Amino acid sequence: MHIGDHQINDMLGAHNAGFSYIWFNNNNAIWNQKINKPKEFSDWSIFEELITK
Repeated sequence: MHIGDHQINDMLGAHNAGFSYIWFNNNNAIWNQKINKPKEFSDWSIFEELITK
């Protein structure tokens, strides 16, 4: 699993490598990639809850 904040360097890179990935979106950015939008979070306090669902 890869956790990252950059849509291309982190999310697309992880996707292309065959990893699962979660987007740390602390800038309230809009997803604009052609791959499916991953799970996302903007506050580390909910991270554990996100990955245990």
